[in-house]
Amino acid sequence: MEKINLLKNLGFTEYEARVYIALSELGPSKAREIAEYSKVPRNKTYEILKDLEKKNKIQILPITPKKYKILNMDQLKKEVDDKKEKLHEVGKKLDKFIEESRKPRLSEFKEVFWIIRGKRAIIEKMKSHNKKCEKEILSINRLSKLNPANIRDMKKAIDRGTKVKMLVPNKNDNKNVVSWENIGVEIKDYNESKHGPIGTRISIFDKNTVRITFGEPDVNREEDYITLWAESPYLANILRNYFFNIWNDN
Repeated sequence: MEKINLLKNLGFTEYEARVYIALSELGPSKAREIAEYSKVPRNKTYEILKDLEKKNKIQILPITPKKYKILNMDQLKKEVDDKKEKLHEVGKKLDKFIEESRKPRLSEFKEVFWIIRGKRAIIEKMKSHNKKCEKEILSINRLSKLNPANIRDMKKAIDRGTKVKMLVPNKNDNKNVVSWENIGVEIKDYNESKHGPIGTRISIFDKNTVRITFGEPDVNREEDYITLWAESPYLANILRNYFFNIWNDN
């Protein structure tokens, strides 16, 4: 089965792989022998042998009765090398495409807003953005779940000099807080009775990017969470001041 999957990854069909493997193990063989060994129906075996010959994978020996043999197994290695080269070229073109796509086409549009739906999608977006932050990450959230990958990414951000502060309700009762504090995150308690329940989570990144997420208790299902993601220094400044008004009130 492993050999079949290997050949299928190289573009062989199931029957082509079985016939090719049979020839590799039997050596030059008649169609009947190949069919019996490969468990491919005999009428189908003739068709497969013809197709493999057209693809220059096997050859017919000029003898009677007719026999078939693999043309050159090293050809498979060359095909893999060719695919690697093509993938390398595709990779370079993709990098260029991504780089060009990130450049603004119109310089007058300096702010970008868009909507992200679903809790999982916003977590992935934040993970990728945490890796880019250089100076500061501020966040108001519940820390209801602990994700080891998030912890590792945030520690890397802190190790490169990023200051991370969080406001979390019921901090002393939240078992996840310790894990974040151990990597250097500063955490203070968010007083929900004073500032209102956290239905809206916010994060501010490097004073220029924000996320505003509408979740529970306003939204029950995680797939219905809605997030506004904005690259706006102006909005970031407003939310940053809001964050520190609460932070300094503790």
